[in-house]
Amino acid sequence: MPYCRGRDPIVWALRYGLPAGVTLHEISAEVDSGAIWCQEEIEYNFPCKGGVLYNKVVDSAFDFFCDNWGLIRSGVIASKSQKKIDQKIFRRRELWADQSIDLDVSNQIFDFVIRVLAHDFGDDYSAVISYQGKRYSVRLNINELY
Repeated sequence: MPYCRGRDPIVWALRYGLPAGVTLHEISAEVDSGAIWCQEEIEYNFPCKGGVLYNKVVDSAFDFFCDNWGLIRSGVIASKSQKKIDQKIFRRRELWADQSIDLDVSNQIFDFVIRVLAHDFGDDYSAVISYQGKRYSVRLNINELY
């Protein structure tokens, strides 16, 4: 917090290039708006898959809680009110809308998918993308659902 409040914060951190992490905060009537006891940012870099970042956050959450809970209970760590910023609260319906990519609607995305598939000949030859001065091999795994 204060980024990616609400449901599925890992997805939104990755989608919008926002920080991801663990926060211990008070429960309040508004979603993720309670006073913060402590927080820790979890580093990630492109390319990072949602499942990988999720596991990093979950793995660090238990240790983070254990390291800080005694300090919170003993009063060594005091809570601090969150700064009021205009930050979106994400809902589950937004995740469902974002995860569905309709290739019939976007020629640009369709072209990207076809280009990646056309150059996928296994581990030795694939499409290449460039991002921030680095080059990456890219492949897609597409499976029919119905």
